[in-house]
Amino acid sequence: MLNQRLKTIADYIYEDEIVVDVGCGSGGPLQFLSTRGARVTAIDVSEEAISVARDAVASQGGIVDFVLAPTQEIPLPDNYATRVVCMEVLEHVDDPEYSLSEMFRVGQSGALYLLTVPDAIAERIIGG
Repeated sequence: MLNQRLKTIADYIYEDEIVVDVGCGSGGPLQFLSTRGARVTAIDVSEEAISVARDAVASQGGIVDFVLAPTQEIPLPDNYATRVVCMEVLEHVDDPEYSLSEMFRVGQSGALYLLTVPDAIAERIIGG
């Protein structure tokens, strides 16, 4: 048991995956996701953030479809994605529950979700 390797996001993203990054921001995770061979769609409400993310992805040779949209109106069909990523976004939206329902709507049955929100201790460390 002690030698068991901890899994990382790399263990869950393959070439045949369809990944949606909701609230992609400046594209940190996209630089990694876009080079795994998965089909990646990035969504953000900010044109400026998408521009920065597009440049970051291009610098890594990745391919991503970018969509300008809020988390409450994800313009993708039902049951679209095999993986949904939403990092440090839900604390910024007016109705997190509705945003989550949209993410669930676009995820296929059995889809995996990576959702993160700030932790008070981590925020204090970063702020310091």
